[in-house]
Amino acid sequence: MAGYYSRAPEDEASGDNPYLQRLKGWYREDVAKAARWRKQAREDFQFRDGDQWSPEDKRLLEEQGRPAIVFNRIGVLVDAVVGAEVGNRREVRYIPRESGDSLPNEVLTSAAEWFRDQCDAEDEESAAFKDAITSGMGWTETRLDRAANPDGDPKIEHIDAFEMVWDCNAVKANLVDSRRRWRVRKVERAEAEKMFPDVDPAELDAAWADADGGDGEPSRNDPANRYAASPEGKDRAPDKVTIVACQYAEDVVLHKAAIFSPGMAQPMVVELDEEKFAVAQKAGSVLNSVKVRRERVVQCILGSGVLKQAAPTQTGGFTWNCITGLKDNDKGIFYGVVRRAKDPQRWANKWLSQILHILNSQAKGGVLAERGVFEDDREAEASWARTDRITYLEKGALSNPNGAKVQPKPMAQFPAGFDRLLQYADEMIVKATGINMELLGMREVNQPGVLEYQRKQSGMGILASFFDSLKRYRKIQGRGMLKLIQDYLSDGRMVRILGTDKAQYVPLTRQAVADIEYDIIVDDAPTSPNEKERTFQLMMQLLPMFKEALGPEEMAVVAEYSPLPASFVEKVKQAIAAKAGAGNPAAQAQLQAQQIRIAAEQAKHALEMGKLAVERARMEHEKGIALIEQETERIKAKAALTAAQRGPTVGALN
Repeated sequence: MAGYYSRAPEDEASGDNPYLQRLKGWYREDVAKAARWRKQAREDFQFRDGDQWSPEDKRLLEEQGRPAIVFNRIGVLVDAVVGAEVGNRREVRYIPRESGDSLPNEVLTSAAEWFRDQCDAEDEESAAFKDAITSGMGWTETRLDRAANPDGDPKIEHIDAFEMVWDCNAVKANLVDSRRRWRVRKVERAEAEKMFPDVDPAELDAAWADADGGDGEPSRNDPANRYAASPEGKDRAPDKVTIVACQYAEDVVLHKAAIFSPGMAQPMVVELDEEKFAVAQKAGSVLNSVKVRRERVVQCILGSGVLKQAAPTQTGGFTWNCITGLKDNDKGIFYGVVRRAKDPQRWANKWLSQILHILNSQAKGGVLAERGVFEDDREAEASWARTDRITYLEKGALSNPNGAKVQPKPMAQFPAGFDRLLQYADEMIVKATGINMELLGMREVNQPGVLEYQRKQSGMGILASFFDSLKRYRKIQGRGMLKLIQDYLSDGRMVRILGTDKAQYVPLTRQAVADIEYDIIVDDAPTSPNEKERTFQLMMQLLPMFKEALGPEEMAVVAEYSPLPASFVEKVKQAIAAKAGAGNPAAQAQLQAQQIRIAAEQAKHALEMGKLAVERARMEHEKGIALIEQETERIKAKAALTAAQRGPTVGALN
């Protein structure tokens, strides 16, 4: 790992501990690269949102009286790509590598769907993907939030890309080779004090991170100008403070042990650190163990000092995941579609503004006349453009042999080819990105649907690198989500499974997600609109070939993959099932058996939950007894120490 550097003067003065020095050294190395990306990304976001004139150009146009016109084509391109992602969303499925483990696959996949539904993950990831299309980097965070629920609420949140700093040595897509990542946030001082109630408020502000921002913008938290905007007094604290969170990878030695305790049907294989392994070994729960070397990710939170010591993240890996775009090998940073379209958009705006300036600054009608031609100059100005009035001239003004005293103004002479330059720049906004008009839905020609579909697919091929990064992100994020489900959510929660036997709820227990290796498969979500349309079109072409073999049950399956409303499909399936059961005693018996099986599973789950509650109560009772014994021993030891300090009693001296 990089980060060993000569000690800075401010560190010498503040007396930072070596651990904090090392973290600051890493940050100084990483933020320089992030600052180069921020400078470019800030302009990318401005172009996407329609702010496409620089302050210098705007000031120059105002001085010349010219309009600053923007016809924002870039925003449409970004929205088209994001719309393609929304219409073709994918889902994560967990496939066990051992044979005969299909049930955990169904439970975990359904648990992952439940996890994502609880936090609107699709919307948050679409926002991050839009950032990646715009600037080359989009970020999300996957975690459990215990603020409102002690058991933890699933959270997949979009993160502002300008809050993030990453390993300067990372060069691969999605930053998979990074060893550290940072999140720098400005929060209200009152909120920060609530987050860290045991920390001195003077230590909450990480002013050193603002000073090393590298984006060229002054910061009121910079020690050099912290009180520049506070004439009331130097002791006034800033309204906001900077909090820095760092996640970095480290190598650790863990004990992979088989743990068994009363109430468990079978041993559970877990990886424990030295402290937890010693406790388990002392309790006699360790059946077998072996030392293994692992890489884990830990997180610490920094202000002017260390606010929270390093501890493993909830997933064991990075909880901040990145979607990257195209790579600039020279600068080592990523960029999006907007970068390619900025120059054509900029020149299209300038040429359009120049054309309007030429038209506005030249004559658009009117006449040239000598003084004394009209009988009344004011009356002539008022009546010249009116068809129901006569403008009178001096006698002989129209028949003067020396030439006419009144003639029309010359019309504007537009520069030849100037309009073609504007048209060329406008076309290059689309051509420079490779996003064709078919993908935008703006192709106004009469062409076969097959040809238009092929051209649309060609346009998607240009964007394949972005969608490949999104697929890779879903794999990485799926591994972290699996870790959260296995370690934190396997507490008997009911998970809804959609199977052939209708939807049913099963308990998510630790036995169902035992130590099994899973492959993370990213597949097209069958609920996405475009996927349903394509699937149904193919089925319509194949169904006539199998019309003799299709029965009511098969048609129910076909209806499930149709773009019809889900409520209508469910009613069709219920009607088919009722009709089939009315004339088939075997089907009725099967339905009754299924209902009995579901009731038995629910009773079994209730029994397991009762056992779990009893076990928790027993553990709490034993824990309370242990605490009482520890407190008793502490009091006895304190009393003995006090007696020893007092010396012999009076009776003993006599």
